[in-house]
Amino acid sequence: MNSSSIISLLTGHMSLKNIAFGALIGNLFLICTGPAAKVVQYEVGDTMVRDVDSTDAHRLRTVDQQYSYRLATAGAIQPSGWIKNQMESDLKHGLIGSFDQISNTVAYDLFVAQNRLNDRKYDDRKEWWSGEHEGYWKDAIIRMAFLTGNQQYIDSARAWVEEIISNTDPSGYIGIYADGDTPHTRYNFTGPNGELWTQSRIMIALAAYYEFTGDNRVLDHLKKAAELTMNRYRNKNPFATGTDGGTGHGVGYFEILEWLYRTTGDLAYAKFAKKLYGDLDRADTNIEDLAPKRLGTKNRYFADHGAHVAEGFFIPFWLQAQYPSSGYDQYAANAMYKLNYATTPSGVMRADENVRKRKGTANESYEYCGVTELVNPFNIMIGLSGDMRLADRTERAVFNAAQGARFADLSAVSYLTEDNRIGIDPKKKLGRHTYDSNHYAASCCALNSGRLMPYYVQGMWMDHTDRDGVAAVMFGPSSYSTMIRESSVTIEEQTAYPFEDNIDFVFTVERPTSFTFTIRKPFGADIAAISGVEDARIEAADRTISFTKTWKTGDSVGVRFDFDIEQTADVDFTGDRQYFINRGPLLYALPFPFTKRKLKEHQASGFYQWDVTCTDRKGWDYQLPENASFEFLASKEMAGAPFPFDRPVLQIRTKLRDSDGKDVEVILVPMGNTVLRRVTFPRTP
Repeated sequence: MNSSSIISLLTGHMSLKNIAFGALIGNLFLICTGPAAKVVQYEVGDTMVRDVDSTDAHRLRTVDQQYSYRLATAGAIQPSGWIKNQMESDLKHGLIGSFDQISNTVAYDLFVAQNRLNDRKYDDRKEWWSGEHEGYWKDAIIRMAFLTGNQQYIDSARAWVEEIISNTDPSGYIGIYADGDTPHTRYNFTGPNGELWTQSRIMIALAAYYEFTGDNRVLDHLKKAAELTMNRYRNKNPFATGTDGGTGHGVGYFEILEWLYRTTGDLAYAKFAKKLYGDLDRADTNIEDLAPKRLGTKNRYFADHGAHVAEGFFIPFWLQAQYPSSGYDQYAANAMYKLNYATTPSGVMRADENVRKRKGTANESYEYCGVTELVNPFNIMIGLSGDMRLADRTERAVFNAAQGARFADLSAVSYLTEDNRIGIDPKKKLGRHTYDSNHYAASCCALNSGRLMPYYVQGMWMDHTDRDGVAAVMFGPSSYSTMIRESSVTIEEQTAYPFEDNIDFVFTVERPTSFTFTIRKPFGADIAAISGVEDARIEAADRTISFTKTWKTGDSVGVRFDFDIEQTADVDFTGDRQYFINRGPLLYALPFPFTKRKLKEHQASGFYQWDVTCTDRKGWDYQLPENASFEFLASKEMAGAPFPFDRPVLQIRTKLRDSDGKDVEVILVPMGNTVLRRVTFPRTP
């Protein structure tokens, strides 16, 4: 259905201004946007674009000039329904709430003790390892505690933050390393360097705490800590001393630089980000996929560690917004081209640690860290460009890959997962493929499982940068509170999305206020009906519809999406085609029965590594007939179920063909409801 036919479903005054679009036209890729967004042009080429020297610093633009939408502050969006239930369960029963009992690596209070040296191993791990773990864990706990109102963990969060800022020395340093002027102390590295990485992990947690509480002391400490690091690395390359993972993970520091710039408007953070990106390009690291020397050409696919790519994916997009017409647009376009090549049907980048220049298919492995670490970069990129296709991708990854890589109660996650999965070898890649509460290879994926939904929540709503409206970007049960024209506005999103097609947006407004309310049109869906906008001015774009009127308390907008059941080809690097089935953001899979057996317990915590074994492989070789028909089944009894990923509330009935050529009726369920499954099927006449 095109924009005009959507509009024909509506009544009232309409204006079709500012219709943007997305298409590949020659070598120009146009990002589709909503009415408040800018059209960003990325030129796709094969040659290196020059870096811009410091004389171009005057070309920096203000925050509002750079962003199409303003990201919401933590706490302005409150989850409800199944999203809140899942986070509450994760805290109370899952591995995140108990991780200090599962592993010691989050319990050393390194950002208080500041006693690591970078030439030593601790717990037989690199010195930065537990700093990473502690940052991940506290970030997850802080966000989930405030989003769910869990007072026990809110108290823990406050205690942690007070300890960190009260033990900060006069220099303002927030990090894990010991002070000193000798090698191996902070900022004095001759080998592995986890300085930027570990700082970024705890600083992004502190940033969330500041947004939840408004405690300006925390913001002051963050600014002072960043100023110290920027000064110490003003004339030094932090990527030049080591080729270990910690050094490369330093790309995570761009995340706190972007947050500080967006929060304070101080250009110093943006200028330092440009300097740091040049450092990455000049360094000889083992993680170079995001450096201009790799992004200057699109025909060299991502090869290195996938989590690093995810952590810093937004960097060239942000620099392009800061320095328009500088050449960063080519890096951004080529980064997206490479990510698209590596993306699996469930919406994530394939990476069994490294991407290995492989095409993303349903049979390729992906890392849980790579799922979580791409959510916030995409949030930032949506804010920059208004490109709502990134929201489509986030929904697909969060609702399918991420949910399908965890036990429903989050007692264990799969470090490495595939869309198509029939067996799990506990000995493969140090147990990374198993469901575990703390993989021996590394704790990062288990800890990142607790950060996933809070970051999804933070990207659900955004303000128009002209502060004249709000946008519902990603969907799910929630509410959003903001200020528009000095009037407080709260919009409650009443829905069980993606487990139902209806959304009711209910408005509470301090006083009648005129503003624009924008909603995303997901996954190319038709909109079957919209109510409550008869007196609104309506503006339609390819991916958004906006309604402008004077809103008052009690107003509501009802939206019903009309999703088709779609078959999409998954083509591997040999050209072999299989097909997956989706309806809206959800992929549907043929589930297989399994048994679980405990392999080991972690520190008498009651959390385990599991051996998962398929008990019946019947159907693994089924094929999809070309003339297959599908029947969508939604359980009325389980509509609005509190934990819809525990037990399927949606199904698709169809017939697949067995090896004898007989049609067999099967029930497909959302991928997120499965552990062992088949997502793609070869097609047969």
